[in-house]
Amino acid sequence: MFKRYFKNFDFRGFKDFIYDLLKKYGFWNIQFYPDKREYFSDIQLCHVAPNSDFNNSNGFAQAWMKKQREVRRVSFDFWRQDNSAKISMTINLDKKYISLDKIEGNISSVQVEDAIKDNLKTYEKGLKNKMLVGKVLKNIWEIFVGVIIVVAGAILVYYVFGIK
Repeated sequence: MFKRYFKNFDFRGFKDFIYDLLKKYGFWNIQFYPDKREYFSDIQLCHVAPNSDFNNSNGFAQAWMKKQREVRRVSFDFWRQDNSAKISMTINLDKKYISLDKIEGNISSVQVEDAIKDNLKTYEKGLKNKMLVGKVLKNIWEIFVGVIIVVAGAILVYYVFGIK
């Protein structure tokens, strides 16, 4: 499906991403599968943050944020109550990505990716390298233009004023 990469994972943005799917696309049920399940209660494994309160310790996002050193990989399923759509995703803090692993029903991967882009600071792996190359080329161009201006100024001073 797709992978989007992040520099630092934003737990608040993650919760907002989940609520965005809830509000815009009607998803309701969620189940988390952390690599170390023993750190979470049954309630946390099926709630991002009850009542939309990020600081509520009964929510998965807040509990995971506190245990992020121990829990590095989480998969989750999110589906509509009428079972008309389901998505399966994975977040890997070590490899720094969020991926859409499976999608079923009447939702597109573009809609899921848009919800990620709206709530999490992510990038496509190749896109980051292209942006870096663009910045380097821009800096080289600016240096080149600066050198041309200095050389032209020196030539102008030499010929107009005869200063040696």
